[in-house]
Amino acid sequence: PLQIRSALVNQVRKLIVAREFIDGPDGRTWRRGMAFPVFKNKVLPAIQVYDEALNTLWSTWQNVLKVSGSRDNRNPKDKASIKKKTTTSVDGLYLTGKKVNPYAVFKLLENAHRFELIELTSFLATLYDLDRRLKSGARDTALELSRVVIQICVGLKEKVA
Repeated sequence: PLQIRSALVNQVRKLIVAREFIDGPDGRTWRRGMAFPVFKNKVLPAIQVYDEALNTLWSTWQNVLKVSGSRDNRNPKDKASIKKKTTTSVDGLYLTGKKVNPYAVFKLLENAHRFELIELTSFLATLYDLDRRLKSGARDTALELSRVVIQICVGLKEKVA
């Protein structure tokens, strides 16, 4: 159940990043129903610019955290944990990358277009609540997981209806 929950969280995170792209200024090139060759020529370069901006923002955050961590007067063990936390990778949050197929990005944007950002963040909150229940000793983990999947799907069904 924890692996399934992690897979769902990762997918929702990717959808959130894709939705952020669609709703942002770089996403103006995206149109629902566009052909893949048009996507590849017009949208993919905009996604690469978006990913680079995300990378720059992440680097800035890293530097700020390193500076504030170096001014910290805690014991050395705490500083080591701060350093460890600031070196976390966000590779999974980029829409493109070395090993990402452009068609997979195209399909991700098509799927993200179906949801509003508030829905996706709600799904993520539901999955984090599931994580807490699973790790705090839920008796029937399969039932807990099924309940969350049904809860998300019912929300999607209500949207379609």
